[in-house]
Amino acid sequence: YLGWNSRYLYLAAKVRDDLHSNAPSLEEIGKGDCLEVGIDPLREAGRGGRLAPESFDFHISQDARDGALFRQWTGPVSDLLQKGDYAVVRDEETKTTVYELRIAWERAGIAPEKGGVFGLNIAVFDNDSGRKSRAWMQWGLGLTQGKDSSLFPRVYLKDK
Repeated sequence: YLGWNSRYLYLAAKVRDDLHSNAPSLEEIGKGDCLEVGIDPLREAGRGGRLAPESFDFHISQDARDGALFRQWTGPVSDLLQKGDYAVVRDEETKTTVYELRIAWERAGIAPEKGGVFGLNIAVFDNDSGRKSRAWMQWGLGLTQGKDSSLFPRVYLKDK
């Protein structure tokens, strides 16, 4: 799910997963079930083969204490998300995990106006083995098989 207002971009994903595997640590967040997000504020074409300097790449996951973990790998600011800007909730009865994010436009370097456009990519990782993630699904190219923000799908802001 995507939504926005004058201060934030809201992103949520409800993932059905028979076996939830928590990240072993913040440094190894990608080895557990997690969500990876890539944002390219300028969405300039033609760079190819790498993440643009103004783009962000980060993971969120659940830790063993049922809290949320956030690890930002790249970005022009190191604090894209603050505590309270993200949550991960697992429901064992329904076998679903819900990831929720609130991203401040100002920190992301995106002007929140109707007609605005930016690059956004989302990947969901599934790890039932306890080792490196075995399966993933992504919205577009540019995250899982080589980082390339020029491949991120475009998001167009429409009426709220």
